[in-house]
Formats: sequence, C-alpha cells, structure tokens
Amino acid sequence: MYSIACVYSLQNLIREELGIEAVTRMESPPGWAVMMLQKGAINQLKEKQDTNLKEKPAQVHKELEKLHSCGQKLIQFAKNIHVSRKNTDLELMVLLQQFLDLFIIYCNHLFRSFLYVNNVALLFEEKIKDKFPAEDLPKVIEAYSIPSQKAAALVVQEYFNKEKRMAHRIEFMKKNYPWFNSGDPFKQSLDTRWINHFVKSFSVESKKKVHRSWGLEKDEFIALYQEILYIKDKRDEYRREAFYYLLPLLKEISRRVNISVQDLGYLLPHEILEKNRDAKIEQRKIAFTLELRNMQLTIIAGKNAREQFIHPLQIEKVSLLQGTVCSSGFVTGKVQIIRGKEDIIKFKQGNVLVAVTTDPNHLPAMQKAIAFITDEGGITCHAAIVARELGKPAIVGTKTATSVLKNGDIVEVDAEKGIIRVVK
Repeated sequence: MYSIACVYSLQNLIREELGIEAVTRMESPPGWAVMMLQKGAINQLKEKQDTNLKEKPAQVHKELEKLHSCGQKLIQFAKNIHVSRKNTDLELMVLLQQFLDLFIIYCNHLFRSFLYVNNVALLFEEKIKDKFPAEDLPKVIEAYSIPSQKAAALVVQEYFNKEKRMAHRIEFMKKNYPWFNSGDPFKQSLDTRWINHFVKSFSVESKKKVHRSWGLEKDEFIALYQEILYIKDKRDEYRREAFYYLLPLLKEISRRVNISVQDLGYLLPHEILEKNRDAKIEQRKIAFTLELRNMQLTIIAGKNAREQFIHPLQIEKVSLLQGTVCSSGFVTGKVQIIRGKEDIIKFKQGNVLVAVTTDPNHLPAMQKAIAFITDEGGITCHAAIVARELGKPAIVGTKTATSVLKNGDIVEVDAEKGIIRVVK
C-alpha cells in the first residue's frame, strides 16, 4: 500500500511540474526497494527546481507551505477516524482508501521536497566552493547546515540533555511524541520496552561548537537552505504522526479479516475482502514490481517479479568506500550494522554505526556510536544533522556500506577525505 502511494504520487508530481506522462516503477525484493522514473524526467525536474531555487525563492516557500498544509490535513483526518464494531466492513475500507488518497496527495509534496533537499545541498556546495578554499569547506558546511527550526528529534535530544530523570523522560515521550516510532503504518509504534530503552540511551550531550562567521549570515539563499533542512525532518513527522493515528483503523480491519496488520500492508484497500488475498500476500512477500504507465497500474509478484527486475543488486567485495563528509573527524572502530529496531537496542558503546539511512528511531544507537556511515544521504540528511549536533564524524552516501561491510569489521573513518578503509 505504501509503495502504491509512492508510484502514484511521483507520477502525479511529474505531470504537475513538467506536463508530461512518465512511467514510474518500483522494484522490491525483501529488505530493499528502488524507485525508478522514465529516463530524463529526473533531470528535467532538477533543472526546473534549480531555476526556482536560484530565481524564484518565494515560489519555493509557497511549495514548502503546501507540504505543511497537506501534512497537517493528513494528521487531522487520521485523528478524526473513530472505529467501532458498529462500522460495516465496507465503511472501514472506504476510510482506509480515503486516507490512502490523502497520503498520495501528501506524497506529491513529499517527493517535491526530496528533490529540493538534494538540489539545494548541491547548490549550497557550489556556492561555497566559489567563495572558500577547499580546506575550509567542511567547516563552512558545518557552520551553515543548521535547520531553521528544531524538529522533534532535536527537541527530544535537547530535553534529555537537561532532564536526567527517567520517569520524566518517559512521560515527556508519551505526552508529546507517542508517534515517534511510527515510520511505517503497518508496524507497531513505541511500546513500553522501547520507550524505556530510548530514554535511557541519552548519555551523550550535544557538543555545541563555536563557529566563526564566514560572512553568509544574511544571505537569502542560506536562509532558504536552512528552511529546507528543517523540512527534511519535519516532513517525516507528519507521516509518522498520521500513521500513529491510523493504527486503530488498521487493527480493527486486521481483527475482522484475520490478517496481521503487517500483512495488510501488502494489499490495496479493495483487495482486503477478496478471496485470493492470502495468495497475493505470500507472493508479494517474495518480491514485487509496480509499474504505473499512463495511469494504468501493473503489479507483478513472486518469482516472476524477480525475473523482471531492471536493477538487481550486485555487490563486489571492496576494502575502501567513499562518500560525502557531513561532519569532520577521524576515528577507528568496530562496525555494527543497524537493519531494524532490535539492532538499535543491541548497539554497543564505541562502535561505528552503519545503516542504509537513519531516522529519529536511531538516536539511541547514534548516542553510543563514535561515527556514522550510511548508504544514502547527503549533507542535509538526518545522519548529517545529528552528527553535527553531536560533534561526531559522519560519511554518508556511500551507496553500498551495509552490503560490503560486516559486523565486527575494523574500519578507519576518515571524515576529512570522505574515505572508509577496512583495516581488518
């Protein structure tokens, strides 16, 4: 269901921005997924957004406001869902479809913001490269890559740095951010065990660095860059909170049709009451591809989907990785890969955190890590923002770190040159 929202919203975005029909596709074997667009569409989008960022900042601000507006509307709709045993099955399916429709609209703005985040980071780097010598660039990036406002993750961190009492921390999370772990509508949100672990993990205070002035404080583009950094985390908060309030509806549907909430995620609302739904779930667990062409959706699942993958994952053994430096430093440590919630709980103090990407759920492990390495991201990503806040070395955008590194590998993280070396 989540994947459907992605392919429809991305195609809608292309239509709105470029006035063309472009094929969108998603391939998803267990454990990873890749989104694809018709050749050339991303470059056309990038060129248009570059122009907006450089010449039409007021328009960018308006588009970001639409993301806020749609995010708030999505949350409010989910909050207003009240289910009981009096609802008919059809009424429940209609509510779920209405949420999905609103989520697709929200994702239009979500994908637009994804592209803005990537493009504004590149433009920022171009801007400072022309003004400062290469050796100063990491410090300039750290000085200005600060969100215009603190999103929930940084607010929580700030509160925990001040409040050491566990009972107060737990109450703070339950009262203000019960949705903190709701990254997927078909997974459970924060439970008591997770909350206890989460609040106990915060033992490392933010290392506030004193940044010298580089003369860009009044630059309008820098202000826009910092606003988009804030959007980077805020957009996920809208999604998480909406999913949290959607969960009672999913649980009631799950109870009635005798399918787990997790398995509901493999179906569209209209498929939930079909007789062959169980077979569809099992096939889609193996693998699936979605392709949207001229608003006609094709779903292929199971082994047949694998055979039609355009981009099968191929990883070669390497001893050196490169990525983008987003917080400088140099450390040597033991790799510990995070793939799920249990890996976060088991993360050991002093290890190097390696993940596909990070989000607020990773904060307990990030507190303990001596450095961060991610497959995805750039200088605006969550790992980058937290690394700068904590003063820890971080290299992001390596593409394959979680595939080529193994738990227990000893690596040198050279977050000056953007290089990770496998020592042993």
